[in-house]
Amino acid sequence: MIHEHKPKIKHYNHNHTHHHTYSHRVKEKKRLLLVIYITGITMLIEIVGGIISGSLALISDAGHMFTHAFALLVSFIAIILASKPADMHKTFGYYRIEILAALFNSIMLLLVTVWIFYEAYKRVFNPMQIKGTEMLVVSIVGLIVNVVSAIILLGASKEDINVRSAFLHMVGDTASSIAVILGAVIVLTTGWTLVDPILSALIAVVILIWAYKLARESIQILLEAAPSKIDVNEVKQNILKFQEVKEITDIHIWTITSNMYSLMAHIRVVDDLISKRKTLIDDIDEMLYNKFDIIHTSIQFSV
Repeated sequence: MIHEHKPKIKHYNHNHTHHHTYSHRVKEKKRLLLVIYITGITMLIEIVGGIISGSLALISDAGHMFTHAFALLVSFIAIILASKPADMHKTFGYYRIEILAALFNSIMLLLVTVWIFYEAYKRVFNPMQIKGTEMLVVSIVGLIVNVVSAIILLGASKEDINVRSAFLHMVGDTASSIAVILGAVIVLTTGWTLVDPILSALIAVVILIWAYKLARESIQILLEAAPSKIDVNEVKQNILKFQEVKEITDIHIWTITSNMYSLMAHIRVVDDLISKRKTLIDDIDEMLYNKFDIIHTSIQFSV
């Protein structure tokens, strides 16, 4: 039996029947590419508008968009590289590149928060003149672009940690744009410029929390920790429900990439007849796939 799953891989152990389909994350690639186009075009418009109007705010925001366009590009390239088939050296394929991209983007987010905190600190003690009107116009344009981009990535980000890292960049930008609009209105109506660094620091705190969670999840996968959504004890109990199984002496479960889980186990059985072994393996594989989304298993039997 072959299961449809992303990544679409199903391995049957011992009889060496392998099935690979390398249509890897087609939906995610299309959505990332669309967002890259939107971000890039907006960035170019802001650069041209900044040069024509002499607005440093527009050029600065274009530079900010460039950092996020780069993060999106990293995620997109990671998916393309992860689509490469496995070889004799990379026997699990190149899927972990997606996790490295997610970790890279989380580190970038952490660096962005450090920069925001630093700039906010400087502006508290050395207030700068803020052009409220330009600030408002730029932030409204940014908000529209970021909301559209976040909506495009929303569906794909739920399943793929790599796309989620790009999505968090867009959500961070959306929250930032909303806060900047609020700040611009306050500056225009009250002239209170201190609101700008205060709002910036609050945004940085939110981004910091997201970046930390993303980095932690990426590191957990790279350390081959058991997936957070899978209870190892529950997996063991379900395997022990098979009448032929006496004991599980060793079990390992880990994540290769988002929603691609592997299991390796040593199982003591009542009868090690070859004729029954294949049927038992198929039954255990079926249960592991249906209940836990584990799509690659390596099971060793002994009496």
